[in-house]
Amino acid sequence: MDSLELAGVWTGLAISLLIFSMALGDHWLARLGQHLLVGAVMGYAALMAWQQVLLPGLVLPLLANPAGDPMLWVAAALVLLLLAAALERLLAMGAPGPLPGGWRLVLRRLGQLPVMLMLGVGLAVLLVGALQGTLFPQLLYTVRTGVEWNAALADMIAGVALLLITTGALVAFTVQPHHLAGQPRLLQRLINSWIWIGRRAIWLAMGVLFARLAASRISLLAAEFIYLRQAMEQTGLWGFLQSIGRGGAGG
Repeated sequence: MDSLELAGVWTGLAISLLIFSMALGDHWLARLGQHLLVGAVMGYAALMAWQQVLLPGLVLPLLANPAGDPMLWVAAALVLLLLAAALERLLAMGAPGPLPGGWRLVLRRLGQLPVMLMLGVGLAVLLVGALQGTLFPQLLYTVRTGVEWNAALADMIAGVALLLITTGALVAFTVQPHHLAGQPRLLQRLINSWIWIGRRAIWLAMGVLFARLAASRISLLAAEFIYLRQAMEQTGLWGFLQSIGRGGAGG
């Protein structure tokens, strides 16, 4: 391992230990580790955005053909506007006094435009992705599956459970108590039972999601411990601690 790689291992080990020290309480060393980690992540994201998006998709096309697509100039103007507004916010951060006015206030208002565009496009992509990749396939699968009464008992039970859970969750989300007011008592009991099944299904789904989230976090924690062990071995710190432990045990 060369000196540059060794310095990177030492840096990663130091930041990991600083973040792990949060277990001892909220202190400035733990916050320093968090700030270093967030700064490194943001710097890497900015570098990737420049190398993968801005440089090949905006800067190089404008330099090669400035009179080409006019939308590239619009995009460049929005990028510069966002950078200027962000720089003004950074310079004014923590400054005492009233809110800025004049050109600074205008710059802040204009800087909200590219942010709103990015949020709108991002939310639209998430919504379309959820509809096309999750909701519509689940709905089509539920509609096409149905209940085959001449199928095996296990398949029939699975089909009935699928229909009850799916429709029960939809009813639980859409039907409110005032919708049942004035309805026959038998219908109210039927709908309430249906809602009861849907709510339990939603709780079960949320429990499964929480369990998967907890399992993934435990896996990340185990991977972090493995990384710490490997980093301490690469830096020689693990052998140093072992020698201290053997010396203490021998004494």
